[in-house]
Amino acid sequence: MNHSFRNKETFRRSVGHRLLPLGLVSLTVGSVLMSCKSDRSDGVIPESTMEDLLYDYHVAQAMAESRPDSVDYYRYLYVRSVFEKYGVTEAVFDSSMVWYSANASYLAEMYTRINERYAAELEALGSSVNKSDLYNSLTANGDTANIWHDTNFCLLRPGTSDSHYSFTIEADTSFYPGDDVLWQFNNFYVYQEGAREAYAALIVRYDNDSVASVYQYLSNSTTTDLTIKAPGQERIRSLTGFVYLTSSDTEQKNVFRMMMLNNFKLIRFHKKPEELKADTTATVADSLKQDSDSLAQDSLKMRQIPARGAQERISPKELRDNQTVERKIRVVKEKPYSVRRRR
Repeated sequence: MNHSFRNKETFRRSVGHRLLPLGLVSLTVGSVLMSCKSDRSDGVIPESTMEDLLYDYHVAQAMAESRPDSVDYYRYLYVRSVFEKYGVTEAVFDSSMVWYSANASYLAEMYTRINERYAAELEALGSSVNKSDLYNSLTANGDTANIWHDTNFCLLRPGTSDSHYSFTIEADTSFYPGDDVLWQFNNFYVYQEGAREAYAALIVRYDNDSVASVYQYLSNSTTTDLTIKAPGQERIRSLTGFVYLTSSDTEQKNVFRMMMLNNFKLIRFHKKPEELKADTTATVADSLKQDSDSLAQDSLKMRQIPARGAQERISPKELRDNQTVERKIRVVKEKPYSVRRRR
């Protein structure tokens, strides 16, 4: 059965916002013949063809992930249709990806163009601007600024030393009290088979030694947002983020698996004075509420004296144990005299 991906409206309805950072749209790329000459080694798909294939490949996965059940089955079915469209086998695709992963600069350029194509298609279909586009024009200056200065492309492979990516940024004078932060990036899975599992985290340390963190499980190709809002007027000391691609002991080592990260952004938000005041007031109110709740719980936990009949008496020990007065320990600093009892 030959599955087509040319119906734009059907594709937009079935996939919507589920997969790629710039939205999922239908394919408008025509088939490219494999007879095109390339300066790559024999058996490696040319760059122009590989870009179109990867475009369709991720759309196919998105269509499978939009289904309510049998995701793995439809993922296999749709991806196989993409290979048939370009006249390549899965083995050729895998070996080509091995070459491109060893020459990551080509992949980085291709995925930049793929993102741009998704954005153009999304706009042409009249869909709203994707969240990953909101901060594209930001610089490192201003109240809302993109302060990312690290790599903009990263390859992760499960079960290897390249299975994780991390960064740490020490805050400077451009950070103000009460700043909020957002770490955003695109993640793409290229898996022959196996579970797609990764974890991302953003950790903020403040000057008062408190720590705030947020974690996210990544099972699909999408745009990942990790946001931390400052409690009151705390000043950030450092920011740490990481992405870890997991592996299973039962996975076959000869099966191609890779995850790509790109289009990183680290957005710092300065708050306005009225926002800082509101946050501080809310923080104090929350603290008072927690103290009040704690006192109420302590009152409920106080030991109650059980009701007794008219003929029952409370022993002095029970009365003493149930008193709610503060108990003090008397510390004797001098050795007491021994007292002998008379017989």
